Amino acid sequence: MNDNEYKSIKEISLEIGVVRQTIHKYINTEPLKSELQPYIKYLGNRILIHTDGIELIKSFSINEKDDKDKKDNIEDKKDDKDNFQSNIKDEKDNMDKKDEDKKDKKDKKDNNYTERYIEFLEEQIKIKDIQISELNKSIYNLSQSVNVDKHNELAETIKQPALIEPAANERQVNIKKRPSWQFWKK
Repeated sequence: MNDNEYKSIKEISLEIGVVRQTIHKYINTEPLKSELQPYIKYLGNRILIHTDGIELIKSFSINEKDDKDKKDNIEDKKDDKDNFQSNIKDEKDNMDKKDEDKKDKKDKKDNNYTERYIEFLEEQIKIKDIQISELNKSIYNLSQSVNVDKHNELAETIKQPALIEPAANERQVNIKKRPSWQFWKK
């Protein structure tokens, strides 16, 4: 392996487009740690990685980015679904509130109409009560006049007893005129 084929962690991070800590993480954790050991060279405090190891890091980084993108997409879809469900719930709540407002307005309107109708009916009842009391007075007056008339007739008939007695005499006469063989007839 040639020294020109090695790069520092800083160069690799700039080439791949990730921060240096990510490269350190790839080097120090499995599954890349064991695969990268043959391609790592230490110069003092510096770590150099061969181009073949860089290719491994790139492929792992791409796979990890893809996995992260997939997770992000899944989370985004989940967030989108949650947002959609939340929006639906909000819309439903808004519609329910509007329906309640409409119902309240209708109830108020109905109550107002009902109150006016009750007032009208109460006025009608008062009028009918007055009419009934007037009719009762008229009935009382008529009954008094009828009683007076009946009383007068009765007084007149009592004053004329002769008119009543001949009728009784006629009955007796009729009874006497019958032949004896018709005794059962009155």
